[in-house]
Amino acid sequence: LLVGIDLAPGRVQQLTDTLLVASLEPETGEAAMVSIPRDLYGVPLGDGRTYDAKLNSLLSTASADPITYPKGGPATLKAAIAELLQTRIHYIAAIDMQGMRQLIDGIGGVDVVVERAIDDPRYRDALTGTRGFFIEAGPHHLDGETAMAYVRSRMAAGENDFTRAARQQQVLKAIAQKLAGGNLLLSLPTLLNTVRDNVSTDIPSARMSTVAAAVERADLDGIENVVLTPDDGYVIVDAFSNAGYVLYPDLDAIRDMAARTFE
Repeated sequence: LLVGIDLAPGRVQQLTDTLLVASLEPETGEAAMVSIPRDLYGVPLGDGRTYDAKLNSLLSTASADPITYPKGGPATLKAAIAELLQTRIHYIAAIDMQGMRQLIDGIGGVDVVVERAIDDPRYRDALTGTRGFFIEAGPHHLDGETAMAYVRSRMAAGENDFTRAARQQQVLKAIAQKLAGGNLLLSLPTLLNTVRDNVSTDIPSARMSTVAAAVERADLDGIENVVLTPDDGYVIVDAFSNAGYVLYPDLDAIRDMAARTFE
């Protein structure tokens, strides 16, 4: 479970605005990514309860309330995603905006092909305060700051949370390709040291080399990409709930997808 934390100066709550399950099959190299909307409401927690708030607040809420959520924040979120998908979540890794920026700069940037131009004058860089983001369609080499704008912008014409989820997957794939193109086993310690203050994970240090080897063997060109969207029937939109704009999960549809994707 890969979690992007929307943490920046002036923000008091650590919302997980990016939630993405990545799967690697070490023996075959098969890989898949499933993006889970931050606005999911009523997600089962795996203990008979449901989380009656937006999913992006669960990590923060559970971390702050050990009586109600005795597993703690990361384990509670892992259990909820596992129950949502009916699949095992082995590990969780959380990174904030500064950490992702450092990671991308640390590998020398990433290469992506932008499918259509994005012109978002309302975008604001949460770390620098810079306003506006524009990128033309076509191939681009992105540094950390530009890549973060590319994966966070959602207010341009034709863009939304679901289209930016697809862009997040695109950049993660580009990161994996860049890492796999070198000797990840040798470079991993340096990369982890670079982002150590901005990333947390429950992957045991003894397993890091195994994970790195799986990334290097992954068929990244054949990776399966899924975004849980209303158009595909995975979620139901309620724009006027008491909690504001929320998405209710169609558990049967989501679990059928997960069974196909992670089989």
